[in-house]
Amino acid sequence: MDSKTWVDYISAMVNLYGIVPFEQVANVISSQNKESIAVEEIKAWIQDPFAGGLAKAALQNRFVYEYGGGFFVGEWIMEFEAFDEHWLAQQVEIAPL
Repeated sequence: MDSKTWVDYISAMVNLYGIVPFEQVANVISSQNKESIAVEEIKAWIQDPFAGGLAKAALQNRFVYEYGGGFFVGEWIMEFEAFDEHWLAQQVEIAPL
């Protein structure tokens, strides 16, 4: 699966939830496509010196950032340092996929 598709999925999920764990990204992409992906593939993709740099730039163009080695978050969460507060609220409000 190409990087653009991953960026599309990640940015859509972050726009919906604000914070998205890598595991949730892998589950959603795998459930909606013929190709299954694992959390390790997302980590390798985002940490790759070349592909990861391009992926981070594409995500940042959509106001999405990698956070804490296991999450994608919206820019406003980074700006207002609201990860803990939003993550706690999100866990109460939505059921895991």
